[in-house]
Formats: sequence, C-alpha cells, structure tokens
Amino acid sequence: NMSLGGSGACGIDYQTVVDELVARGVTIVAAAGNSAGGAVGEPANCRGVLAVLALRHAGTKVGFSDLGPEIAIAAPGGNCVNVAAGSPCLYPILAATNSGTQGPAASGWSDSYDATVGTSFSAPLAAGVAALMLSAQPQLSPAQLRTLMQGTARPFPQGGADNGSSDPTPVAPCVAPQAGVQQLQCYCTSALCGAGMLDAGAAVAAAAGESAPGNGGGSGSGSSSGGGVMSLTWLALLALAVALLAAAQHRR
Repeated sequence: NMSLGGSGACGIDYQTVVDELVARGVTIVAAAGNSAGGAVGEPANCRGVLAVLALRHAGTKVGFSDLGPEIAIAAPGGNCVNVAAGSPCLYPILAATNSGTQGPAASGWSDSYDATVGTSFSAPLAAGVAALMLSAQPQLSPAQLRTLMQGTARPFPQGGADNGSSDPTPVAPCVAPQAGVQQLQCYCTSALCGAGMLDAGAAVAAAAGESAPGNGGGSGSGSSSGGGVMSLTWLALLALAVALLAAAQHRR
C-alpha cells in the first residue's frame, strides 16, 4: 500500500520500479490523491498500479478525492458533512495511530473529534482486501487479482445524495478533471472512478473460488461451508483494522 503521492505524470523512476515489482507478482495499491477533483498523480497513475478513489457514505465521490481513468476501484475515505465548529465529524474513518516517524512511539486513535479522512485511508482498505484475496489464493497474479476485485465491485449509486441543507445545488455526475478547477461531490462513473465500490466479501469469495494456475483455471470451482464464510468475515475485519493502522502512519 502506498498512501502517498505527488502531482504530474508517472515518472520513469516510479514506472521502472512498478514494472519490476509487478513482474515479480507484487500487487501495488496507491491512493488517488486529495486535490479536490484533480487529475490522479503519481504513483497512482503509473501503469500497473491499482489506484483507489475515496467515496462518501452515500457512495458518491467525496469532495477531496481526485479522479480519472487511472482509477481501478473506489472505497470509503471518510467525510465530515454539515459540521459546525466544535461538532463531531459525522463519517470519519476510525483508526489507530502512532506518533513515531522511524519506529513505534506513543499510540493513540482517531475519533469524530480528531477525524482522519482521505484517499490515504481508502487505499489500505483495498490493500487489506487484496491481502485477504492472496491468503485465499496465493497464486493470483496482480492482473488476476485486479480482475476479480473489479469484477465483484458494487455499482455506483446515481441518486439519493445531496449537498446538505445549506446548499440546494443538485449533485452532478462526475466529469473529467480540469486544471485549476475543483470538483467536489459527484456521482461516479466507471470511466472516472474505477469499476465500482469495493466489496470485500465478494472479492475474497471470488479469490477463494479461483482455481490455481495449472489446475484448470476459471472461477467458482471452490466451495465453502458456513464456517468458512464466518472465518472470512473475521479475517476481513482483522485485515482492515491492520490496514487502517498502517494508513495512519503514512498519511498523505
């Protein structure tokens, strides 16, 4: 997981490293960026990187998130709506924190009064799901993992959101980024926000049912009992908690 980035096209140094890692079977997940609807920056815009956009609680693109055709998948990024001074954030990403910069130091946590939001928190959610998919089927290549994650994503909603009681402007569909123009909340499309909304359970189940290379290929060949489903649920909760802890130490 790479909850970091910069503006501009993917540089040759980044792309060289990404190509080498992907060739070695490493799935690289990166945050889209937080410039309020700008173009996706590096390394998320590098070829082979699984770039993650941030969603509001309503399933729309959250105001701070960047977007573009480089996005692979979308996941919650937290958002604080209609918040007056001193009021709690309504939809934060709750995470464990640590003040250490080169090693463990004082531990803490975020909450509604000390909120953590951003694509830096969306990316580790996708990275945690990717790790669970690989635990279920270690032979998955980065391309296979991406295909399964995208193929099990939920469709984006196209209605039901608003801009709050103080702003009657209807929520508009997302459009391509324009230099110097902010694009806040908008209804996502697969052309700009990735294949859809990340579905952890469906993605892991799909990976568990994917035949290992050389064993016939295809999906849906595996089976699971009720106990297996429960195990995946608890594993998902554990992995997402670990991912959020890591994200808190690598904020954008």
